[in-house]
Amino acid sequence: MTLQVRSLERFVAPPEPVDLAVRPDGTPLRGRVVAGAGSGFDVTAPPRGPALLEIEEGDRLFLRYAALGDTRPFPLAQVGARVMVRGVVRDEQGQPLPGASVWFGERLASGALRSFGADDQGAFEADVPAGRGVPFVVRAAGYATKWRVISAPVAAIGGGASSAPDELREMLQPAATLYVQVAGRAFEIERARAYVLPPAGEVSSGLSQWPFFAQLFDQGYAVDASGKALITDLPQRGSVRVVVRHPAVALASPTTVKLSSAVTRATVPLRFDARVQQGAVVDEDGHGVASAWLFGRVPGQRLEVPGSPRLLPPYVDLRRVWAARADADGHFSMGTPAAEGAHFAVRALGYAGRDVALDAAMNAEIVLPRWRGGDASLTVAPPVAGADWWLASDLGGGVMLSCDADAVGVLALPHCGRFAVEARVEFRGAEPVVRSWPSLTATGPVELTLAR
Repeated sequence: MTLQVRSLERFVAPPEPVDLAVRPDGTPLRGRVVAGAGSGFDVTAPPRGPALLEIEEGDRLFLRYAALGDTRPFPLAQVGARVMVRGVVRDEQGQPLPGASVWFGERLASGALRSFGADDQGAFEADVPAGRGVPFVVRAAGYATKWRVISAPVAAIGGGASSAPDELREMLQPAATLYVQVAGRAFEIERARAYVLPPAGEVSSGLSQWPFFAQLFDQGYAVDASGKALITDLPQRGSVRVVVRHPAVALASPTTVKLSSAVTRATVPLRFDARVQQGAVVDEDGHGVASAWLFGRVPGQRLEVPGSPRLLPPYVDLRRVWAARADADGHFSMGTPAAEGAHFAVRALGYAGRDVALDAAMNAEIVLPRWRGGDASLTVAPPVAGADWWLASDLGGGVMLSCDADAVGVLALPHCGRFAVEARVEFRGAEPVVRSWPSLTATGPVELTLAR
């Protein structure tokens, strides 16, 4: 059998869940990096720096803080039995803050945050999966949000009971009120979202305790029909940078804002002059890929972003790139760059990433194959039973495999992607059999059958 293989397109591997944590009995738990070093798509180098891991445990998701690097211990996190965590939230005068809420990084499968409220005395009680690196986030209306990392003791592997940590005490300071006004007219201005970034220089003590990563789950701050966003949980001291993302606009330089106890206003200009393109992202069965990411970029622009000690969500500071997410049905509408060679980088968890020319995606469906994992290869069934056979290919300057009777032949592909494949099988005393696969998708091993 002879195979002619021609590469048509190279796929990009999605970030796959890996074993990042364990239960106390050593059972591995899957997870991925969602903020900080190593988050986002197209991560090539081993990440180094602070990161937030999201661990899968049944129908729950747990955040854990970890420092990634070459000398990091494994596993990076441990998720133990639930322990009762108690504490109290007070204001700057030491008075209880009734109505405050606390969150320990737990989400339901729906994405909803599992928070706990404080009573009239500012006291709270929460059941928290034990472990190191638990994020402790405290919120109250009119006060600056704070967070820090805590540890809830885990029982030793092999038995023993988890004990509760010491009572948590948190004091909140009054918050600043920041109005962000978008300068620019556009259709569907409500699709814009405002995000807060740390300053380029020194960070105030209040901002060092502000959870920049929480914008990942809230998708930033909503912008209303008048182009205004209201941010009411920042501290009153220090400076921040503000960006506004809109699917029709490439992200420009942030606007620096100095915070204070007085109401602060910031104007963020947006230039809505790009060509708007519409389409849909679907899987191989034609179903919409919900929340697929699309990036309009020119050749040479990278999606990989450096990690931040403030645990920024991925892509909030990705300059000169158009970015949008498909809706629940996979549809999108976004601006596109006008430069030669510009294309969509289409990415989604669990799917092969593709770089698609803008013209090919105009008012069309972009198909993302599901990611099967493993090395891309062609597994070829023997063409006849009970006889030795050979498999030849033109890959890599020529490959010849000698295969035993009834044994399959495995031909490694240079990468995951789409290939044009033509198979030619020669039988003694008979005409050769030829079969073609003009567009064969390989995101792992693919089986080919060409029996006589």
